[in-house]
Amino acid sequence: MKNQYFGDLGDFGKYLLLRHLADAGITIGINWYLTEDDASNDGRMTYYLKTKEHVFRHLDEELFDTLKDMVITRNKRDVIASEDMNLIRNAVYYHELLDISRIRNLGDKKAVRIEWHQNALKALGSAELIYFDPDNGIADNKVSGRKNSVKYLLTSEAADYYKAGHNLVYYCHKGRRKEGAWEDYKRILCKGNQSEAFSDAKLICLTYHRGVQRSFVFAIHPEDYARYRKCIDQFLTDGREVHYSEEKYL
Repeated sequence: MKNQYFGDLGDFGKYLLLRHLADAGITIGINWYLTEDDASNDGRMTYYLKTKEHVFRHLDEELFDTLKDMVITRNKRDVIASEDMNLIRNAVYYHELLDISRIRNLGDKKAVRIEWHQNALKALGSAELIYFDPDNGIADNKVSGRKNSVKYLLTSEAADYYKAGHNLVYYCHKGRRKEGAWEDYKRILCKGNQSEAFSDAKLICLTYHRGVQRSFVFAIHPEDYARYRKCIDQFLTDGREVHYSEEKYL
């Protein structure tokens, strides 16, 4: 997540989902996986707040009006501002910047990230569901310490949360993957070195179809699945099913 993304079309879809889960009584811990802003055009899809009110506002009027005020009126794009406004009720947050760009030694890069991760685990320990918001989704540990590795949630990091008893949901996107590669990617938590950690996880993938396709993959403990299943089924009603759909695992 970068502050420059705050309030864009994808962000609206993210908050819409998380607010529904929070209103259902699920305590959410948010790890922004916050990275430095850059000079790209990413995050500029804010036109919906000015020209598509009739399409989006009825889904969550409070959310829409708040984002419009922050982004359009005040030009303030900052995830900490959303925390202060309690956009996600009763959530807890970890917003420390993940930045290893000024560290040259690979071992030192990994050590800094491990410390960052351990601090996040402690900060979010009281939450039932952990939401991860990395720029580029999830990847196995092979990317750790490499260029752009801060843009990914590592499978080992997700495993630590799951083994601690948390349910998980993380942001990712299909990008240019073909269908077979996309199906494999969605199952990354059940493959490779983390197979034991997630061997019993129940997976659900919700995809938001507005703007660039964005997906949210849940890994849920079996004893919690029925409750989450009911909550997600309720989410996919009342007009939200036009914007969101569930992807089936083959």
